Amino acid sequence: MVERDVSAKSRSDRGREGLSYWCILVLAAVRLGCNLDYDKLHDLAENHRALRSIMEVGEFDETQFSWKRIRDNVCLLQPATIETISQLIVAEGHKLVPDAVRTMRADSFVIETNIHYPTDSSLIVDGIRKILELCEPLATSRGLSGWRQHAQLLKAVKSVARRIARIAAKKGPNYQERLKTEYVKLLKKSGRVIRRTQELLASRKSRTPSRPADHVNENVSNENVSNENVNSENVNSENVNSENVSNENVSSELRELTLLETFVTRTQQVREVAHRRVIKGEKVPNDEKLFSLFEPHTQLYKRGKAGEPVQFGRLVLVFEDGAGFFTQHRLLERTESDRDVAVPETRRLQQRFDNQVEELSFDRGFHSPTNQEELAKLVKSPCLPKPGVKQAAEQVAAQSTTASVIFRAAQQRHPGIESAIGGLQSGNGQKRCRDRGELGLERYLALGLLGRNLHTFGRWLIHREAPDSEAARTHRAA
Repeated sequence: MVERDVSAKSRSDRGREGLSYWCILVLAAVRLGCNLDYDKLHDLAENHRALRSIMEVGEFDETQFSWKRIRDNVCLLQPATIETISQLIVAEGHKLVPDAVRTMRADSFVIETNIHYPTDSSLIVDGIRKILELCEPLATSRGLSGWRQHAQLLKAVKSVARRIARIAAKKGPNYQERLKTEYVKLLKKSGRVIRRTQELLASRKSRTPSRPADHVNENVSNENVSNENVNSENVNSENVNSENVSNENVSSELRELTLLETFVTRTQQVREVAHRRVIKGEKVPNDEKLFSLFEPHTQLYKRGKAGEPVQFGRLVLVFEDGAGFFTQHRLLERTESDRDVAVPETRRLQQRFDNQVEELSFDRGFHSPTNQEELAKLVKSPCLPKPGVKQAAEQVAAQSTTASVIFRAAQQRHPGIESAIGGLQSGNGQKRCRDRGELGLERYLALGLLGRNLHTFGRWLIHREAPDSEAARTHRAA
């Protein structure tokens, strides 16, 4: 599976030196299994005897592992591959604890993306800064005028943004009107840059071909052809090389133009939201906002957590079995909530384990009348409490004696998943994603769960060999 991700479009015996597939897997698992950055992982790969032994690299082997080499190879792994490997670990763990699959509990948490606190003014500054960084070299290389004072343009936008930040922090009398005045200035200054960028894009698109030419330039003069000192083979090779260079230049410019268009579109979206929210006084829904120009998949969550009233990231649903293995996870879309995914993910869970799950608990945030009915069809003893003290009491009173005992026991066990999520966030790096992009977030999440499952599997192996040891101890209810 690792080979399919790493060498699907290349040959393993050609090109620059890489890593063995086993080394890539070990380093990927260790990175978030121990919550390391690439520098620390590089240091361990170079100097740690046990790790080098696991990697099947000799202690005195001269193989070098630079952090960039490690990062480039680890980032080739796909989230689906990592999840499949994690499921293999879970399957081996269930051989040690066969009854673990019978009881499950599920909850969600927010994994934060690596962004600064977003405000409309700071996002506009981010967009203008990135646009100017892309426009200036593009205009200079083509001899286009109008971008000589790009640093001054950015300085003017930043100056207005700083005044907005001071007014928003100090407030004072009529601060909303003063804030609106400064936002009008910010929108005007950023609008000028946007319009100038659109003119640059229009001029470059008209001159740049949509794709590189597929033929070799055959306009060779008769004088060159008749010259006996010119080898025809050399001429052909020089033409091909010049064509390759030309095609690479065109492709590079197309990529730059595409990237520039992307940031223009995102900056325009932020400017539109700022105009609606500050100037017009509208309430803009979260799904129409951008909270980062570099991580556009980020969403805002207000979950009422102590010390974290607002979180910027993505919501993740995880399932934990009776032995402590994370058996399944789902990265929710920006518009999805807990109630939307409870039933489809439970159905997928039962399909994965051949309907062996008999008890499954959620918290009240997953409740809806439809979910109550559908979960009762999928699981023998579901635990989905209703919100409110009276409704919860009526729900338990309406059950039979046996069902109410099972329900209360599952309800008492359920808070333990908060501890498991806390372990993921503090020990496996799931508090804040350090990778880039939505694919990077999915990979980061999958690697963190793989690391936690390896820890759990190791504890059960130790428990089998030395049940009275400190590492085998657990507070998990039998």
